[in-house]
Amino acid sequence: MEEKIGKIIFIVVVLGVILYAFNSGIIGKLIGSVSSFSPNFSSGTSSQNPFMPGGSFFSASGSSTQNGSGVVTSINPIDIPAGYTEAQLSPFFHKIRLGGLSAGSVYSYGIISLYNSSNATTSIDVTGWEIKSNKSGEYIPQAVNLYDPSGLTAPGDILLKNGQTLNMYSNTAPFNIRLNKCIGYVGNVNKFTPALPTNCPYVNQSDISTFTGACQQYIYSLGSCAFPDMNSISIPQNDYACRAYLNNLNYGGCYKKYGNDSDFLSNEWRVWTGNNIIDSVHDVVLLLDRNGLLVDLRTY
Repeated sequence: MEEKIGKIIFIVVVLGVILYAFNSGIIGKLIGSVSSFSPNFSSGTSSQNPFMPGGSFFSASGSSTQNGSGVVTSINPIDIPAGYTEAQLSPFFHKIRLGGLSAGSVYSYGIISLYNSSNATTSIDVTGWEIKSNKSGEYIPQAVNLYDPSGLTAPGDILLKNGQTLNMYSNTAPFNIRLNKCIGYVGNVNKFTPALPTNCPYVNQSDISTFTGACQQYIYSLGSCAFPDMNSISIPQNDYACRAYLNNLNYGGCYKKYGNDSDFLSNEWRVWTGNNIIDSVHDVVLLLDRNGLLVDLRTY
């Protein structure tokens, strides 16, 4: 009997101690101190999850930065050029790449090519970026995007979309321009070196099928983007429809007919700087954004 009473008293004492511990907050403090040894259980500041950006495992395979649009992009450490740190890399690092490089000479012009390899749907404004070599540098200028028949189109910044190319020549030209379907006609009245491509739309047979045979023969004899000679004896004087058609074989007529085509504008831009900045033998060529950060580098 006494043994049974002793057990009951022991149980009551234990329960009393436990109840006191809960009410006094001792157990809560004990749990908090234990959880502090494990970051995964702490709701306060702790080391980051290694599988999330900023964690050790993430950092081991690559680092992240923000581009001009605030989009986080990853830079693999092995892609960082020797002598550079991540802080010296542009948000557009390797999105715009240096293509062909050729130094000019007394007898020929030099060329520096850039292309957009970002696979993004948005364009990248490269005007104001610098191409820098061991001996000199050159800033990318503006260019005419859509050349108007009036010839009064003001130049604007060069916006390179994915797959587009910018060719910079070391000689001079009347203006910088983005190529299009009809641009070959512009080359007939303005001298460009290299010459503008002559790939104007071919004559549609249905457009000229009612003209005299002699007129049709003359039209077919013309090269692509060529201006007709309205004084040619091959053009019948009384074939007025033919003459009206020939009067529109120029940039204005071509622009009016094809200017709204989805593929009217080319993926190639051309600018002329009048400055040869790269060495013909060996050089280090840098592409820097407007903030002087490295976009691409080429050593040869």
